[in-house]
Amino acid sequence: MKIDIISDLEYIIYLYNLTSDIEFDSEENIEKFLRQLFIKLKNFYNITIEGYFDVDVYIDINYGIVLDLKKEKFEYYDYFDNQVEMKIVINRCKFLYLVDSFDFDCDKYELYNYLEKIYLLPKEKLSKIDISLLMEMSTLIFNSDYIMNNGKKIIY
Repeated sequence: MKIDIISDLEYIIYLYNLTSDIEFDSEENIEKFLRQLFIKLKNFYNITIEGYFDVDVYIDINYGIVLDLKKEKFEYYDYFDNQVEMKIVINRCKFLYLVDSFDFDCDKYELYNYLEKIYLLPKEKLSKIDISLLMEMSTLIFNSDYIMNNGKKIIY
């Protein structure tokens, strides 16, 4: 697990390789998973999640899950203490990987060019070794629809 604290109101949580362990078939299961995660954040990282959050869940078969938590800015009343309310949106998507140079097997990836940067999109499920190498040599782009729709697909 990796946590980026963007501000007091926004957190991004990266959960590598967790898609097979979690049932995302109902909102109840998702809420249960998130509440358990919030307890872990409090116990291990001293990060307290309470109040009302918009939670965007991004799921990719290769990477796993990325959670984008944004706390709503409204008057915080005492009766919300130690409570979490969530609006959850699930996005099953494909993550892109921003690379500086292309030193990868061309058969495994589609290439996109956007603003003179190269992004890789795995064509199929990668092995753990391939995804680990890719993560080590790239930057994960989890909200990638804009780049895929507006970038140019490179044919090689």
